[in-house]
Amino acid sequence: MAKKMTGKELVAFCRSKIGTPYVYGMKGKVMTEQNYKFLKNTYGKMVWLSDRDKIGKVCVDCSGLISWACGVTLAPTLSVSDFLP
Repeated sequence: MAKKMTGKELVAFCRSKIGTPYVYGMKGKVMTEQNYKFLKNTYGKMVWLSDRDKIGKVCVDCSGLISWACGVTLAPTLSVSDFLP
């Protein structure tokens, strides 16, 4: 179930996450070795070799930040057009 929040609340949430490591495909969870291998195999060059250094840290990508904020998991390959008729 999505959390309802105002625009100001969303901005405040996002600002509170400044400094969270970016890893393509992560959704605000602790990255494990298993996550890293899955993401690297799935997304290839989008997941950097240096991302391995982020194992053990909470990591997020762009859609993951919004997913984390509102409690709805969005796939990194979805766009707004995927939700339009």
